[in-house]
Amino acid sequence: MISETFLKKLKIISAKSQVPVSVKDLRRKVMNLADEDMVNVRQGMDDFVIVDVGRQSYLEEITSEDKNQFRVTHYNPDRFIESHKPGVHKYCITKELFDADIVISVPKIKTHEKSGITNALKNIVGLNGDKDFLPHHRIGGTRAGGDAYPGYNLLRHWSEKCYDQANRNLGNRSYWIWIRIASLLWKMSFPGRKTFWSRLVWQ
Repeated sequence: MISETFLKKLKIISAKSQVPVSVKDLRRKVMNLADEDMVNVRQGMDDFVIVDVGRQSYLEEITSEDKNQFRVTHYNPDRFIESHKPGVHKYCITKELFDADIVISVPKIKTHEKSGITNALKNIVGLNGDKDFLPHHRIGGTRAGGDAYPGYNLLRHWSEKCYDQANRNLGNRSYWIWIRIASLLWKMSFPGRKTFWSRLVWQ
């Protein structure tokens, strides 16, 4: 996403202002698109702080003891049980945030399929080193307590189940089998242009 031209211009601005500027990618993992695997650990946990906001989290009121509904695309759904459950809401935040003397967060007008607009919320997402700690949506239709699509649909329900199974097998050959089954079930539900599930790979 960062071109050589951008970096050259940044270097020029930095030299003119006499303020050192660098671009940092704070992600601990990156997606290996060839293998659909999330195994490339780029930074150790020593560079991050696990922050637990507990019951003060706005997610607390929609967190269930017997349901693990939080999801993020391309991540193992079982991981959220460790970081998000009643009374526990953990986030993996870069230590650089806490070491900084000043933090400037610039809002950007950006639309979003679920929240409508994001403003500066995406900046906060960028401070997280690991999306395993960062729920993006809830599995299921609105009638089942989810926010992935309106109402309830049996085919979409099983499509989501298969997609979960695919994400449990990231890096394995069975990943693509589960993805194809999930894709077929989702398409058979005739979702339409206004019904989509967190930009799944088959849409």
